[in-house]
Amino acid sequence: MKKVNVLYEFMTPNGFLPFGYELKDLPIIFSEINDDLSGNPHRTTRIVKSSGRFEVSASTEDIFNVMSEYFEGTDRFNRVLVKDIYRKQLKNDHNLFVVTSLHNEPITHYISTLDFQDMFSRKAFHFFKEEASVKLVFIDNKEGGYAYPDKFFSNIYEFVNKNKLQSNKIIFITNTSDIKNIYEDYLNRNNIPPFMICDHINFCIHGQPGKNIIRYENTTNNYEVDKIVERGTEYSISATPRTDMREKYFLCLNRNSGRIHRPKLVLELIRSDIFDRGLVSLFKSQEFDNFCEQPENIHYKLHIKEKYPFIVDYEDADAVADMHNYFTKKEMWEKTYFSVVTESCTIKESVFMTEKVVRPMIYFHPFIVYGNPNTLKELRNMGFETFPEFFDESYDTIEDENERLNAIIENVKKLCSLSLEELHSLYQSVYPKLVHNRNLLSSLERENFVANKFLHLISL
Repeated sequence: MKKVNVLYEFMTPNGFLPFGYELKDLPIIFSEINDDLSGNPHRTTRIVKSSGRFEVSASTEDIFNVMSEYFEGTDRFNRVLVKDIYRKQLKNDHNLFVVTSLHNEPITHYISTLDFQDMFSRKAFHFFKEEASVKLVFIDNKEGGYAYPDKFFSNIYEFVNKNKLQSNKIIFITNTSDIKNIYEDYLNRNNIPPFMICDHINFCIHGQPGKNIIRYENTTNNYEVDKIVERGTEYSISATPRTDMREKYFLCLNRNSGRIHRPKLVLELIRSDIFDRGLVSLFKSQEFDNFCEQPENIHYKLHIKEKYPFIVDYEDADAVADMHNYFTKKEMWEKTYFSVVTESCTIKESVFMTEKVVRPMIYFHPFIVYGNPNTLKELRNMGFETFPEFFDESYDTIEDENERLNAIIENVKKLCSLSLEELHSLYQSVYPKLVHNRNLLSSLERENFVANKFLHLISL
């Protein structure tokens, strides 16, 4: 069985030197990040060359720690120095130079401006170019949806074409669900053949949710996932739907009001006189407060700023942020019939999904999503069920953000015009779909989806 070796060029007393740097860089690096590296041999800070200076960015160990969790047996996924590949003749393994997404800028911008040649020492580049087992892998596992400009692709293409590299030497893996379509569109528009492997692994859906669900299933008492359980989090599952009536129609969780599309949706719930039909959260933020002070945004000030924060579970925004582990207080889910999900972004240029669309699946909720167009399409491609019984899902294809929001509000208004008895009956009719979605999340983990797809992509 082939091993996966993450390659580094140099070892320092405090760990591996980040990929792309040479020993001559050590004095500059240690002067910049001495406090970060000192006394912690397991942490390697990723340094990014930018405008002639060094910037501290995301750790190169982050992705190693993320990916190694998905490989059974620690010997399957290893840190290896390039010189050890020469010496031990590990060329039959998968040998990867890995670059992770940056914390302080989108990976699209980073790659668009990257001098690929500058990343390698001369010896390492020769090794990369000549050995079929050695590949360069970009893994964008951070949260964030963004557009993919032509410069992003053309910079990679020019590097591959200039050095006559095989089309499988560079692999780009991202959370963006429709990246293959975006990539193929670039190829077609520019009439060029494929020059890299480009695909997605949605770490927010394919990995962590199922891992946490299985942890809960395999314990007889509450399992501590970070600090959530300590705050009273509960998770329950039933093979049959509850028969008792619920108090409210919908749940709409919005932690960050600085993402303006969220208070925008909340404002429309208020204007449509259905806000009180649901449980709606929205926290204070300086960005939104400043937004409200602009004369054209007076409605936001009157209807939201002067009345919020709206609290559903915790008053502490940091506590709610911890819920990126997907588990929350079960009471708010059991009091409502469906979820109005406000995703991280609503742009039309890509499809990006997070734990926000996963939580309704964990807690047996049908859902409508104010996110990117074609979000439902991508979820169905992953095998999940959506809910045309509840919603007119044509909203998912609307590219204009305002028109899409209007269609979502009309859907919610229509459901809120039903009696709770009618909604209860509708909810029971889709319960098999809810069970399917929740089971699929855990099966993705049981079947090692992340590891298997990763191995498939680096094997192409």
